[in-house]
Amino acid sequence: MLDFIMDIIINNLLYKIGFAFLKFITGGRFKGESSYYFSLIILVGGLVLVIPVVLIFIGWAKWL
Repeated sequence: MLDFIMDIIINNLLYKIGFAFLKFITGGRFKGESSYYFSLIILVGGLVLVIPVVLIFIGWAKWL
């Protein structure tokens, strides 16, 4: 069951977020057709989700 949940999170959520972000940054030229880009897209999607949380935490820590 946990494998199924992680598969949904990684393959669907991070891939779609990373693909949309890379397509936006490149102005629509990024196609992502090569299987070598799969890891890159997952990494970008993860960073897009993690970086705002880290920035909020740093701002909160400085505020204290």
